[in-house]
Amino acid sequence: MKVARRTRGLLFAVFTLAAAALAALPAALAVSLGWYHTLRVPGDVGRGSGLIIILVLVYMLWLPAIVVGLVYVYDRLGYHYAVAERARREPRRRRRRQRAGLRFLASRSASDHSRRPAKRDKQGKE
Repeated sequence: MKVARRTRGLLFAVFTLAAAALAALPAALAVSLGWYHTLRVPGDVGRGSGLIIILVLVYMLWLPAIVVGLVYVYDRLGYHYAVAERARREPRRRRRRQRAGLRFLASRSASDHSRRPAKRDKQGKE
């Protein structure tokens, strides 16, 4: 699916917002329909806890389905997801020592330049 560059960014934003709205849909429906008063689960801990248990079960399937759909749409739009492949980061102690060594060398070379004798003319004058 070829999409113009301008509309591709707009579609990316639209589908992202649509996925966020779809993610909130089950909870919004349950609250707007007043299910938190009517749903009861055996061994109910408190008022409205049945709704929470049911929403957890719904979201365990709902959110992965939304993510799979969103990844598919992004792929069709040309935004390909890939895990960043990079070398492991060196330990903090080693990085700190390297930085300190580089600073030392930089300060040493700067001080060497200031200690050099002034260049002399061809006639031997400074």
